[in-house]
Amino acid sequence: MYGRSTLLAFSCVVVLTAALAPRVRAQNAPDIFVTPIPNAPFSAVVLVEWSGIQSNGSPANLKSIREIGRDNRGRIHNESRARVPASSTDEPQIVRIHL
Repeated sequence: MYGRSTLLAFSCVVVLTAALAPRVRAQNAPDIFVTPIPNAPFSAVVLVEWSGIQSNGSPANLKSIREIGRDNRGRIHNESRARVPASSTDEPQIVRIHL
């Protein structure tokens, strides 16, 4: 079959190819990804909730909203807002808009 040096050379080529390949990303938002697909428009308002334990041991319950969408040409809109306490009735402030 293949010798050890052939397999090592093939592995190096695969790793280098993956490392040097251009990275194409539609957006950088870490939590909601909208794929840019033409002829599939939509819009939505998403309620996002987080819960966890803070460093001092107390519980943390937070919420935010995201306005997302895609037009008929496949262009995307992703509006990120700050996290606020889950009990808050205030509208979270916009912190990032991705077009």
